[in-house]
Amino acid sequence: MIKEDNLTNHQFIIKFDEPTSYGYTAIVSNYFVEEILKKKIGTKDLKSKQIFFRLFRTGILGDILYKKGEEYIKSEDNFAETEFLAVIFESYMFLVRSIYDYMLHFLNKKFDIKENSFHKFISKIEKDDYPKITGKFRDHLKRNKLFKEIRDLRDSIKQKTPYIFIYIKDHKYRVEGTIYKRNGTKETFDELLYLKIFGYSTALLLLMSYITENMTSISFKDQIKHLKQKATKR
Repeated sequence: MIKEDNLTNHQFIIKFDEPTSYGYTAIVSNYFVEEILKKKIGTKDLKSKQIFFRLFRTGILGDILYKKGEEYIKSEDNFAETEFLAVIFESYMFLVRSIYDYMLHFLNKKFDIKENSFHKFISKIEKDDYPKITGKFRDHLKRNKLFKEIRDLRDSIKQKTPYIFIYIKDHKYRVEGTIYKRNGTKETFDELLYLKIFGYSTALLLLMSYITENMTSISFKDQIKHLKQKATKR
C-alpha cells in the first residue's frame, strides 16, 4: 500500500487485496490457464511456466487498474494517484503485448508456426498463409483490431514521448493518449479506464479460448460451463 507521494502533498492510496476483478479473472482464471497451462508447470515445458507468470503479473496490474477505474472518485485533485496509475498502465501495456508472442508457443505445436512475433504471424494470416488455421479462429485473427491497437500503443509508449494521461472526469478515472501507428498516421483515444482494461482483457481471453478450442475441441461456451461447474464443487 502506497500512502503518500513525498514530491507533492497529495495523499493517495492504492489498495491491493485478493485480485477478483474482470481485469484479473479473464486472463488468469480461464479454461486455458486452469486446465492446460497449470498442468504443464513443473514439466520440462519451461515456456509454459514463463507464460503463466506473465499472465499472473499482467492480471495483477489489470486488477488494480480495473478496480480503480470502477471507483467513485470524490476529488478531482488527485495528481499523485493519477500519475501512479499512468505508470501502472504503461507497464500493463508492455506485459499485454508480450503475451501475444508467448501464445505462439502453443500454436506452433499444432500449426507449425515459424514466427516468434505475433505481428509477423498476423501478417501471414492476412496473406492466407497457414491454411491449416481455418474457420472462426482464422476469422478472429484477421479481424483482431485490438491486437493492432495494443501493439501500436505499446510501440508509442516505447518509442515516443508517452502521451498517456489518466485523469478524473465525472468522478471516474479516464485514460487518454496518442497512438502512433506503423503506417505513419496517429489517433487519439479517451476512454473510461476500466473499459479500456475490459477490452484488452477480453481480447486475450478470446485468443486463449480459440487456442484451447483448437487444442481440445472444447468450445468457448463449454469452457465457461466447465469452469462454473468446477467452481460450484469447491
